Amino acid sequence: MIYRAVQTLFLLLGILPLLSGCQEEAEATPAVLGSTEEILQTIDTSFQWGVMLKPNSRTTEMAVDLGCNYVRFPIPWNIVEKEIPNPTLLVEEITPQMVAEYAFSDPTKNWSGIDQKIDDCLDQGLDPFIVLACGFTKRLPTLENGTPFTPDIGRDTFLGHLSLFAQAAALRYGDRVDYWQLENELNAAGLTVTWGWRSGELWKDPDFRTEILETLHKSVKQNDPSALVAVNFHTTLPTWPLDLVKWNTWIDIVGLDVYPNYLLGWPVLGEAVGSMVTLAKLASPGKRVVILETGYPSQPGYQGFTEKRQSEYMEEAVESALSAGADGFYWYSLEGEEQPGNTGVQFPFTLIESVEGYFGLVKPDGSKKPVYNKYRSIIAGE
Repeated sequence: MIYRAVQTLFLLLGILPLLSGCQEEAEATPAVLGSTEEILQTIDTSFQWGVMLKPNSRTTEMAVDLGCNYVRFPIPWNIVEKEIPNPTLLVEEITPQMVAEYAFSDPTKNWSGIDQKIDDCLDQGLDPFIVLACGFTKRLPTLENGTPFTPDIGRDTFLGHLSLFAQAAALRYGDRVDYWQLENELNAAGLTVTWGWRSGELWKDPDFRTEILETLHKSVKQNDPSALVAVNFHTTLPTWPLDLVKWNTWIDIVGLDVYPNYLLGWPVLGEAVGSMVTLAKLASPGKRVVILETGYPSQPGYQGFTEKRQSEYMEEAVESALSAGADGFYWYSLEGEEQPGNTGVQFPFTLIESVEGYFGLVKPDGSKKPVYNKYRSIIAGE
């Protein structure tokens, strides 16, 4: 408790003076493509209880059993479009006919798995919260020679092909999807180059990251004007509220990814989740704030993680998020690999690999950890 109070005070003292100046600049920027308030009046805005499903997950039944009303999962670009042999497309060259062809009639585009997953969710009463256009290298198409199609191959052509993919996804699923997360932890894109999750120096350019967000926002909204778009901020970086203020124009929902126990299991810091909600509300008054990712791994023990502490974290995190006025809570993730990740990063980032496979509520064999039942009872109000 003392730790969280000191942490929150430090963040507020350091960030608030900067926020006041940034907000004046942001308020001068006109809103783009419609009113969030009008859209919210037309859809279900009840509290979102959710989990993250991995790209190949077929465990929507467990999400229903938990009592979730939402599930969050990606549409990986390279699942739909494996290869871009000759990338030359610019954003301004995209036509409605090209978008419709990509979305519905191009035999080289593979939407079947995504179709099935979205239909499966809706059939079971789960609304999808889609992660669109994550720029992690493992999610990108390749060139003809197998090289990943990264921004450094061509800034403008990357934006062009990215826009075509995003427009087609919004056109194809706009009647079934209300919420779209644009990119993934875009504010930390430069950091994840260091971790090995992204490739290309352009990710370190803040102006390019803003271009990515603008492009994705316009791509979704012009093909699905009723869509609500979110950006999820990696809150480990202390400057994330400044990015939120800077990008506020292109955000309907503020998403937060909060991992206060990412590397060390003790002390359990679930209460820090509420602190991030408070900061988000200060940085973006009036916007809905959703915890799009938070979690606590059950291993490895030598870093202080246990299944008991995982459940303790869950309870603290939910309570603090609700107390701070969050509009949704998603656990990362439903399933875990129960083995270390393998991203090829060097020490000290190898500590990240050691925890990445253990966030799940459920083990690979389908057995449920204690935290599964904890989450189930919380959602049920028990």
